[in-house]
Order: sequence, then C-alpha cells, then structure tokens
Amino acid sequence: MIGGNNISGKRPRRSAAFTLVELLAVIAVTAILATLLLAVLGRARARAELASCVSNMRQVHSGLMMLATEDGNKIDTFSGGAGGVQWTQKLKVGNGTFYEPRGYIPDATVCRCPSYLDTITDSFQLDNINWPWVSYGLNMFATDPEVLTETIENESGGAIGGRKIVMLSNISDPANFVLLADSIDMNQNMQTFRLLNNPRYGVHFRHDGKANVVFLDGHAETIGPERINELGLPYAYDINGKRITGTLIN
Repeated sequence: MIGGNNISGKRPRRSAAFTLVELLAVIAVTAILATLLLAVLGRARARAELASCVSNMRQVHSGLMMLATEDGNKIDTFSGGAGGVQWTQKLKVGNGTFYEPRGYIPDATVCRCPSYLDTITDSFQLDNINWPWVSYGLNMFATDPEVLTETIENESGGAIGGRKIVMLSNISDPANFVLLADSIDMNQNMQTFRLLNNPRYGVHFRHDGKANVVFLDGHAETIGPERINELGLPYAYDINGKRITGTLIN
C-alpha cells in the first residue's frame, strides 16, 4: 500500500456481523412466519375440536336411542321435584334416585363439548351424578303435543315430579328433527341439557360461528345461524353469549 492506496488488488474483508437493518429484517420475517404458524395451528385445533364434538354427540345419540328402546320408544327427559333426574344421569353409570342410570355412555365427558369455554373446572362437578354439567341440549322445543308431552306424577314414595317426555314414535320426519345441539344456559353462564321456548336456553354457535346438531335419524351436521328457522329451533347465541338476531323468536 502506497500513500494509503491499496495496490494489492484485493478488496477489504467485510465484517461477518449482521447489520442492524439485516437483524431487523430477520426478526420481522420470523414474526410473520410465527403468526402464520399460530393461525394454522389454531385452525387445526378448531377442526379437531369440531370433530371431537361431533363424535361426542353421536355417542350421546346412541345412548339415547338405547335408552328409548328400553322405555317404549320415548325419552323421559326430566323428572322434576325432589331428587329429580335429568336424561344425562339416566345414561351414566352410578346411583340414581327415581331411575337407575343404565351406563349407555362411557362417562360424563362425552356430554361436554371441547370448545365450550366455561368456568366450571372442578372434576366433581363433571362427574357429580346429581347434576352433571353438559354442553349439549336435548330438543324439548317441539310444539306438537303428540311429540312432547308433560306429565305430573307421584313418584318414589310420594315425591311429586313434573316430567317432559319426547315421544320418538310420533316424530314423522326423523331426518329433519334435531335431537341434540350445541347449547348454552344464559342465566347461569354454564352448559345446559335442554332447548326450550325460553331465552335462557339456546343453540350455541361456538365453532367459528357454527354449531353441531344431531338429528333423530343419527346423522350430524354443522350448521350456521341461518338454519335455525328452517329446523324449528328457538334462541341462538354466538361464542360470546350475544343473541343472534333473525332467529325464530325475536
């Protein structure tokens, strides 16, 4: 080198360190890739929960069909009064009050949708035979008295209980009668086991704006709120519990 000039013909060696601009570019690309990955994983999880929910509902449907076969092709959905028993309890294994549970479902977990975000985490509540928390509502919204009957009887040594009974043999179109649906109880911010003509109970659209339903003939569908009127179901709520307008009863 003469007079500060490089006469060797070689270029100065560049530092191997990243510049600030290069480092920021790498961070930005990594953040974008991470966001895309999380979105993909979120969609995959939602699809898995949707499939698990449908599987649960089909198991519950099978249990209800076996229960109905034993009971003369009807589902005694609820026996009220002291020591009342819900249809969910009749499907389980355990001690009953008015009825002995028959063990038609493996355990109470199949009555719970994995996408339902509730505050009940105590396992005792999940397995409590006296009040099993569920997230699938049995359709008791039928307007035909030949399909849904209500009786008040003297049961279990004098206890008075009201009973709602779905007469399956009187349902003329099983392929279009929703038996079970994703549901919510708005009063208690928890799951519900029934669908009634009451704003407290409704179909819960918790699967990316859709809900799973199982029909009496056993087939399942994932529906949007626009199907509520067509299927003759009552109230509908989104994942956050907000009432969906334009449904059957406004």
